[in-house]
Amino acid sequence: MPRVILALCLVMGLFACKHPLEIKGQGSIVERIYGERGCSWEEFQAGDIRCTENNVKGERYLVSYEAIPEPGWKFSHWEGLPCAEDSVGDYCEFDVPKSGIDKAHAENPDGLEVAATIAVFVRDNTPEPEGLDLQVFRAVSADELDGDPRRGDEFSIRHPLAQLGKKLFFSKSLSADFDVACASCHHPTLAGGDKLSLPVGVEARKPNLLGPGRERRGGRPTVPRNSPSTFNAWVYQEALFWDGRVSQLSSGISTPDSEAPWKSDPLAGDDLIAAQSRFPVVAEEEMRGHDFLLGAETEAIRTRIAQRIGDYGPGAGEIENNRWLAEFRTAFNSKQSAEKLVTYDNIALALAAYQRSQVFVDTPWKAFLEGDYEAISNQAKRGALVFFQQKPIIGINATAACSDCHSGDRFTNEDFQASGFPQIGPGRGDKGGASGDDRGRGNLYSSDTQDYRFRVPSLLNVANTGPWGHAGAYGSLRRVVAHYDLLDERVDEYFASGGWCNLDQFKDMNNCAGLYTQAESNTAKAVAKTLKDNEVANGIPLIDFTEVEIDQMVAFLRTLTDPCIEKRSCLSLWIPSPREAPDGHQLNAVNKQGRKL
Repeated sequence: MPRVILALCLVMGLFACKHPLEIKGQGSIVERIYGERGCSWEEFQAGDIRCTENNVKGERYLVSYEAIPEPGWKFSHWEGLPCAEDSVGDYCEFDVPKSGIDKAHAENPDGLEVAATIAVFVRDNTPEPEGLDLQVFRAVSADELDGDPRRGDEFSIRHPLAQLGKKLFFSKSLSADFDVACASCHHPTLAGGDKLSLPVGVEARKPNLLGPGRERRGGRPTVPRNSPSTFNAWVYQEALFWDGRVSQLSSGISTPDSEAPWKSDPLAGDDLIAAQSRFPVVAEEEMRGHDFLLGAETEAIRTRIAQRIGDYGPGAGEIENNRWLAEFRTAFNSKQSAEKLVTYDNIALALAAYQRSQVFVDTPWKAFLEGDYEAISNQAKRGALVFFQQKPIIGINATAACSDCHSGDRFTNEDFQASGFPQIGPGRGDKGGASGDDRGRGNLYSSDTQDYRFRVPSLLNVANTGPWGHAGAYGSLRRVVAHYDLLDERVDEYFASGGWCNLDQFKDMNNCAGLYTQAESNTAKAVAKTLKDNEVANGIPLIDFTEVEIDQMVAFLRTLTDPCIEKRSCLSLWIPSPREAPDGHQLNAVNKQGRKL
């Protein structure tokens, strides 16, 4: 597709001409205004005499761009770096005060890395689909899909509360020993996760090193489950965590602090993501560590973290050069004292706002459903047919489709299913004990009907969120898809071929094969429960896929990736620069090669 950009530099001396403009579809972007008084940024920067009036106090530098579609196309919307709030229709304006420009250049003489501003064009009077395209549209017609799961209540990353949340998300000050941040296990450049099978929270050998190569000082990881991506976490409306232990009830939200899973937590609030954000800081292996406030209740731990951030009470003085109060006052538009404003409830709200701003759903699949029939390959289209069409279930007189569970534009029904994924790692919960077992939702209930059931995850961006499974046991997306084809045989193959020792995180560890000696027997129990559930049509469907169909489905799943998540420049809005840090404990992450993430 032709992509034409007629103006390549925004305000944009502001960003030293590094701010990219991009186009989706067919059209062009044309610059319409160059400064509020006809003075370009380059002229202003050079001190051109015509620009002297721009030095008036409060003067603003204004640039506007117009999106112009090619014939047969129409402008849809702007994406990426948001336009100014007063932008209208196909015009995108950037209105920046001179003080902001001067400050940006003083702090970043080499320019900033910023997200692209993207003009999105869609076909006008889209031709009717034919052939293979028509087959796909017919296959998804009953689901009424349009490829866009947004509900309209997502936060903008430019919102002050999301900006505070970003800084908190990257702050190691939330951890007891100042050694781990939320982003340590959920970094944007790692697709909202950590690219590890099992996370390394506290006690990392190199706290700022993320992804492959991150190791725990004591050896093997002790966090029992794979880090779910925070990208598009807002699609979950019913429950969070693999076992759904933070769940929406009619009476409120149930959490691990509730008296029982079916009872609401009076301190959880009414935001599901904010409620979930209350628990990593109190988990010993994730952020709390093993010596912080021994014997204290969870709420006391949260209060102490808030006091540290707010620089009051017993936490006063724990952070040098503490500038958090000003950040909270800006985010909440309040002049209240630290004691009233810097509470863990407000910390959780800010963390939730940041995560709700992580909206990455502009996928090739969405473009295809909007009429761009060339957005995905023929192999991916055939994979969509396999994914959405009903096929016979092995062993019972019924049919099923992958989309029965991974349904709708969110690609999840938020149910809990036993799927028999290999159980590696330390296991979780009282029922797991020292055996390394993890019974999933069964840990929350006395009835064994819930044993080995885990939440059906969304498949948005799934190609980038591996390793896969509740314990990160699979290192390739193809093996995940193949798991659903005769899963008992696939699991046998997994262990016969080396199991977890084929995974990047474990393959170089001493005595790798002896790390999880009960993994195979624990997995056998999970497989047996999956097969039992399937006999009563209440488990994952066992479908006999061909090898060709598996490859086709993998191709389809790759079309669910928003290209933004594969570009550091596009993700930069969600990553604070070192100069944004309100204290000296910001996570400025690097990979094992030492390059910044």
